[in-house]
Amino acid sequence: MARPLSIRDIPKNRRRVAIRAAQHNGFLWGIGQGLLNSMMIRYLLIDICKTHPETLALEGTVVAWAIAGPRLAGLFRVFAAVLVDWFGSRKRFCIGGLLFAPLFVGLIPLGVPRLAGWDSPIPVLAFVIAAWFAYHLVEYLAMVAFYSWVGDLVPSRARGRFFAWRQCWLLAGTLLGAYLATRLLPELFPVANDAPVWDRYLVPATLGGLFKLASVLPLLRMPEIAWHRTAFQFAGRVAQMFAPLWNRRFMGLVVFVCWINLANGLTQTTQTSYNYRLFPGEEYSVIILFGTLTQTGQLLLSPMTGRAITRFGNAKVIAASMALVSFGSLCYFAATPGTRYFLALAAAAWVFWVGVNVATLNLAVGLARPDEKTAYIAFYFAVTTGVLALGTIFGGSLADRCRDVTFAVPLTGATWNYAQLSFVLSFLMRLLSGLWLIPLMWPGKRL
Repeated sequence: MARPLSIRDIPKNRRRVAIRAAQHNGFLWGIGQGLLNSMMIRYLLIDICKTHPETLALEGTVVAWAIAGPRLAGLFRVFAAVLVDWFGSRKRFCIGGLLFAPLFVGLIPLGVPRLAGWDSPIPVLAFVIAAWFAYHLVEYLAMVAFYSWVGDLVPSRARGRFFAWRQCWLLAGTLLGAYLATRLLPELFPVANDAPVWDRYLVPATLGGLFKLASVLPLLRMPEIAWHRTAFQFAGRVAQMFAPLWNRRFMGLVVFVCWINLANGLTQTTQTSYNYRLFPGEEYSVIILFGTLTQTGQLLLSPMTGRAITRFGNAKVIAASMALVSFGSLCYFAATPGTRYFLALAAAAWVFWVGVNVATLNLAVGLARPDEKTAYIAFYFAVTTGVLALGTIFGGSLADRCRDVTFAVPLTGATWNYAQLSFVLSFLMRLLSGLWLIPLMWPGKRL
């Protein structure tokens, strides 16, 4: 394999080609993501639960584990730096992981029809969750190497614009994938009325895995870039896992993201249950459509987000975006069978997640020490997604336990169920999250 290059050794024209290749990777990966939509996996599990009365009471917990499984897989990202050292190449590690991960997705359409014939639904539910977990575990490790690799390739002054445009490519691909999954494929591969409930999900899952495999091709054109390797690789890298704890600004960002992820996790399961109650399995394409509306808005806002970050700084963009995002929870609070359009309004509010996603990732890369970038990014993703996973599992367990419980609202005489209470709590946590950014900006350095 060719010797890794120093960033100074790469001509500008070759660097531009490599940056375009990274964007094309995002487009193909996004198509796979749109086809292999996480909402599709959640609906698949709910449909399986509803065909077996003994698991119906565990619906919230099953969905919570399907949501939290990938987040728990993210905890293993702290080992990415050690594994990259072992492989000896960020490029080789990234490409190998992105080739291997979709194989786990391929197990879902192969295994579900075979396990579904068992008397108990537990094996098929556990199988889908385990395959979903393994797929994300491998992909997350690969993406840590990717962001570290690209973070060195893109000049710091252009990094915000790069991540904004990559978000555009990702979202454009996701929109195309969602269209294929919800419109084109159902016409090409119609499902009979008496077919098993999971048949509608298996073709998109297979095609999504193939597009994820194809996303590796553009990365072959990107050069490997030399990076700092610890003298005592394993021991040194293990020590680096905890180095971010002593970086005050970086940890301020981590605490902020953990806070909003906790707010997100508390309502993940209840939002999915609301989606299914208002738009059941045969109408799941409507929920995908709402997600498409969000992604379309994000696609349109991504270039402006990059310019806003350059002009106002990351922290101000994050704070403003979170204030708008928070109203999505109130839309779910107001949604009923007669007012299903509130879910579309929630999708509109969540357009502004693009500002949070781009700016926090840009901050994480920018605040990481140059010689420990891989370890910092791994720590950031592992901790923040770990909190999201725990919050999701906790919220799913509460949703099952409090399914029939109501809460009296002081001074109003109104009563709320657990889902309504969780939506209000999530709204307040998101709305007030900007307070965590104040210490991050002190003593005045714009971030």
